[in-house]
Amino acid sequence: MFGPIGLRLLRSIVLLAFVSFLAYWFLRSGPNEPLATMVDSTARVSREDVTHLRSAYGLDLPIPMGYFPWAMRVVQGDLGQIVTTEGGNTGQRFGLQLDPGPPTPARRAAPTPTRGATPGDGEPRVTPIAEFLAPRAANTLVLVFAALLYGVVAVVAFRVLSVGGRIASISRVGDALSIVGASSVPFVLGLLLVLLFSIRLHVLPPGGIGSAETPPGLLNQLGDRALFLVMPAVVLAFTELTMLVRFAHFRRALASSWDGPDNDLEPHVGLIRSALLDAVRYLVDILGSGIGKILAATVIVEAVFSYPGLGKLLYDALTQNSFVVAVAIVLLLVVIALGAGIVAAVADWLVRPWTPASARAPGYDLGAPREPQADAASTAPGGATGYPAAPPARPATVGRVFAAIGLTFVVLLIGFAFLGPALSPYDPDRENLRERFTRPSLASTVDGAGRTIMAHPLGTDDLGRDTMTRMMHGARVSLAIGLVVAIVGFTLSQAIGIALAAIPWGAEAVRWPQDLQRALPDLAILMFVVKAVGPGLSVWLALAGLMFLAIERIPRGVRRGTTTALVVLASLHAVWAIRAEAALSYLGLGLQLPMPSLGSMLIQAQQYYFSAPWLFLSPALVLFIVLLSFHLVADGLRRSTTP
Repeated sequence: MFGPIGLRLLRSIVLLAFVSFLAYWFLRSGPNEPLATMVDSTARVSREDVTHLRSAYGLDLPIPMGYFPWAMRVVQGDLGQIVTTEGGNTGQRFGLQLDPGPPTPARRAAPTPTRGATPGDGEPRVTPIAEFLAPRAANTLVLVFAALLYGVVAVVAFRVLSVGGRIASISRVGDALSIVGASSVPFVLGLLLVLLFSIRLHVLPPGGIGSAETPPGLLNQLGDRALFLVMPAVVLAFTELTMLVRFAHFRRALASSWDGPDNDLEPHVGLIRSALLDAVRYLVDILGSGIGKILAATVIVEAVFSYPGLGKLLYDALTQNSFVVAVAIVLLLVVIALGAGIVAAVADWLVRPWTPASARAPGYDLGAPREPQADAASTAPGGATGYPAAPPARPATVGRVFAAIGLTFVVLLIGFAFLGPALSPYDPDRENLRERFTRPSLASTVDGAGRTIMAHPLGTDDLGRDTMTRMMHGARVSLAIGLVVAIVGFTLSQAIGIALAAIPWGAEAVRWPQDLQRALPDLAILMFVVKAVGPGLSVWLALAGLMFLAIERIPRGVRRGTTTALVVLASLHAVWAIRAEAALSYLGLGLQLPMPSLGSMLIQAQQYYFSAPWLFLSPALVLFIVLLSFHLVADGLRRSTTP
């Protein structure tokens, strides 16, 4: 065990060093000088202070040489400093309220500027970045833990209810919820929950982390905190965790080319033990398949609910071009993700004796490379315990029906997006203020001045532009990004994966990009690219590069079911790309006006939800159908090849 764990730890250390060097290179060659973001404009520091800071962080040396003093400070917990005027609020621009308090050891060890030269100026105050990252990191970890807890409870509940086929429909409900959750966009679901439970029903707080007037007592404070966590944790669990579990499940099918009925209880396995194994497998799948993606998703969730975590702070820092803070956050997220991967590997090793080969977590197992084989328990009647829970194997015709429905929707959406604009009489960017907020109608009408108003099947927006025409162009952008990025990135990565199968050390070589891809917070990386070079083709090339790291080693060439599994994974990667585009557009970092996209239409329409709900619901529904179609294709192809 200790040999494989040591190798995994070594890979994590090397990958962390690689990521930290890229972060330092970005700081030195990015759009802003590092000291410009470390020293606030209100602070008056002397030239000697500036020289001291530059020397302390290696900013006065060439990039290869300056990396080492900067890295040594990072290892010691010094992620940088913010220098402001004494008495000012260091975290004001990041939405923080910090009490200056007594000098901490970190402050005493930091290079402290002297007084400004101008009489009457306040004394510059140095605050380590790690000091105000700590509470935000705790908030984010609590949010992720709550989401994992909700997921574990759901997994155990579905296993208990569906055991022995007593309530077979429960498993089907679980499958349906998993597809719906993975097809949902976090910010859309979050906004709908806020509108329903906070604005309409007034049963849950719309955002934040706690009430301003919480009754005294630990239990009252915990209860109040839990109430504010409900909606953010549900959104994170329902949208992101289900997506990661589906990735892990389909990668398992690719790794073994065998996807038998691994869901029923073995005759000698008790209910409690089976439920616990399912819960452990669920956590291993999540932690090993990409905790970095969950941490990246917190950017969206925390932005929607104004939750003061690392994700919200990262968005605020990038918005204000404070790249020193943003780089520190990304490094912290990568450390958390790599650590979670090691924990997942150890957990996978611990549960391996009780887990059949077909249900073992892919990609981060600790054993030597080997060809997966179905064990006796998994081929026996009743199968073996595995996650996710599903009913016994269904006929292949069910899978073909699912795939046919999904492909039909994809074809219809492609026609809607690429052929529809040619048939529409409207220009997507033409404004007509006389027809602002026209309600959806299939018939032409005449206004009070006798002017004929043409039909708008989905109404018009705040500038009088036809909503359906703009949705056609927005769907075209989303589909083009999803298909092109998935095809380019995924095809290249899998070609390398097949080539590595013929190399003796290929199994170990492929683990390096896999670990890196699972640890990187992809949305945060894309946000950095946008801020560095602006929105455009480079962003989607970066996304294709992140997909390129998702290499899967195909053992012994192309075996039965491998081609289908590759198509399935390509469909899921297309979903990932479309969701990334929508998320960037929601954050204001995606494609810029006047080019419409489904994400940008949603962010513009959310303020008119009550007065013109069609502006929000129409693109939200189209985006959901796009994602659902790809998931139906993936799920149908997987079921059609199930023996």
